[in-house]
Amino acid sequence: MTLHLPTLFFAITLNSLVCVLVLFLVWRINRDVPGVFQWWLALLLNALGFLLVSIVAPGAERAIPELVWLSNLLTMMATALILEGSLRFRGCSAGYPRLPLLIGVCVLAAVPLWWVRGTEQRFLIIDLLGLVFLGLSAVAMVWRPRDREEWRAHGLAALFLLFLSLLFVLRWLSVALPDWQPFGRRLVSLPLVFSAIFLFVMGWTYSVIVACYFRVNQRAQALARLDPLTGLPNRRSIDETLAASLERARRTAQPFAVVIIDLNLFKAINDRLGHATGDGLLLAVADRLRDFLRGSDFAGRLGGDEFLLILHGVDDQQAGVAAAQRLRDRVLGAVSVNGHRLQISAGIGLSRWPEDGDSVDALLSRADANMYRDKHPGR
Repeated sequence: MTLHLPTLFFAITLNSLVCVLVLFLVWRINRDVPGVFQWWLALLLNALGFLLVSIVAPGAERAIPELVWLSNLLTMMATALILEGSLRFRGCSAGYPRLPLLIGVCVLAAVPLWWVRGTEQRFLIIDLLGLVFLGLSAVAMVWRPRDREEWRAHGLAALFLLFLSLLFVLRWLSVALPDWQPFGRRLVSLPLVFSAIFLFVMGWTYSVIVACYFRVNQRAQALARLDPLTGLPNRRSIDETLAASLERARRTAQPFAVVIIDLNLFKAINDRLGHATGDGLLLAVADRLRDFLRGSDFAGRLGGDEFLLILHGVDDQQAGVAAAQRLRDRVLGAVSVNGHRLQISAGIGLSRWPEDGDSVDALLSRADANMYRDKHPGR
């Protein structure tokens, strides 16, 4: 069966335009997800490139060299945008003008194509650049995943990128080594490559939707475990982390401490200076708690003006007393909030596993009791 290339180019163009529309909607819904805009722009350039190719397809009586060159440039720029989008999606923010550099590489690569009239000779440059950009994109999508689920969600996009990269390799070899025919025929044909591009555009769009859905779902789950004001883990996350810490301690016999902090006179500050100042004070405490944490230690907001910490490596009572004192030195003291000079003071209570209990409730109760005695000495 012989595929009619102009028809195939036109089909790829329509397919790309549909995917452009779909990805545009994905971007509008998930505008805060980095990289999606660059991916959408890449599909748009790819669609424009194939639209130009469909006008001046091989065999056309009036091929316009300038349009062919522009189509090649748009195709290379599309692969550069896929790479840029993949890097941004995985958190590699551009600390330097990375995208202009990638586009500049495409423009430089396109300069010699202006004088190349043979279709296959152009592939030596186009396929090499596409191979590099798409291969790096695939690596970026699966680089250091946080867990198996993330690897699966991002691996689908990497699979389509590697698939097209492999075809670029085979087409490049077919042009660079025309006499090398290990199977008695050329490795790939133009209809095969362009059919693969047709499938890639659809598959890549689908994989981007999956990756975005996974990212948004992850963010929603994270927000459900964070206190909206301070950004610290909330009570739900605290309970889960406490339970996990207790189970780990039982397995490894490594002690840990639970610390409860309750601010003094917080209600009076709210009543006298307003809730905005009270919120600012809580934010200041949260920032100081983050600075205090070491290694695998944990801090969260129980609610109101109460915070909880999980400190590892507190082996005995003396270490507990030293940890509590370091916490006082780091967190308590003067702070400026909304133009008001405030003094952070709090009651601090500490309990240790296993001396003060072997359950979450026991450790919390003991820490809470010690915190109450610290706030009201002599009672």
